[in-house]
Amino acid sequence: MTSKNITLKKVEHFLHGHFMHGVVVFFVALNAVILGLKTNVDLYMSFGKMLDFIDISTVIVLATVVYARWLQLGSGFLKSNWHVFDALIVTLSIVGYFFNFEFLQPFRILMLFR
Repeated sequence: MTSKNITLKKVEHFLHGHFMHGVVVFFVALNAVILGLKTNVDLYMSFGKMLDFIDISTVIVLATVVYARWLQLGSGFLKSNWHVFDALIVTLSIVGYFFNFEFLQPFRILMLFR
């Protein structure tokens, strides 16, 4: 096995292993908590900018994971329904931010059930 193949296997293991799954679960759970905190008007008035920053940061992390998996798998990415599901949820979240569709934000929580 060449060093390139070994490196590719390590990248594949990293992106699809238990550690990365834990990272995704952590950020989705964190996002669920943040979305819940944002519903409290008084709390949002005091910490709104910080909550929004954390919310956007979680979407960026999740989008980065989805994109990295897509780059690693190439066209094989679309063969996994879970990868397509994750990409759809993250895309909806990004669209929700750009067009201020707040009703799309809670869909990220669905990633916990995968």
